[in-house]
Amino acid sequence: MNVRKYSVIPILVLLLVVVGCSSNTKNPEVSGDKGSVKPIAEPLDMDSLQSSDVQEVKLSRSLGFGVVNEAVLGMFKEEADIFIDAIKSAKKLEGKIDVRRPDYDVSFLANGDSLISIHLWLDTDIDSGMYTYISETETGYSLTEEAASTLKKLIMNLP
Repeated sequence: MNVRKYSVIPILVLLLVVVGCSSNTKNPEVSGDKGSVKPIAEPLDMDSLQSSDVQEVKLSRSLGFGVVNEAVLGMFKEEADIFIDAIKSAKKLEGKIDVRRPDYDVSFLANGDSLISIHLWLDTDIDSGMYTYISETETGYSLTEEAASTLKKLIMNLP
């Protein structure tokens, strides 16, 4: 019985070391067949983003909160202003939100680098939509009906 008691101690110590040394990242990096996702640090907010700063907008289907799916669904160059205007015209929602998984991830790019990324929800049944910043998913912003409708038309016209 003494032998069992002493053989459990090294296992517990090893378990504590493994758990203590493992990283508890909020935004993990994951690779997979459907593409990859990467964590995003938000250096800007939409109010400070200018149309002249953005060269293109990358759209992907969202795989979940806090990360951007790197598998591109569509790229928009000429339509970047439409995305920026839609996002800038949104109104902040009061309180913390609790919503389903986002429909899309949208990244505003300059020189191939992400300036800012958002999660985007577009309701297919009605003209409504909202977004959150990738790094702050508890605060939502409601799109105008016109902006939501315009974005849906752009996205539905993708090949």
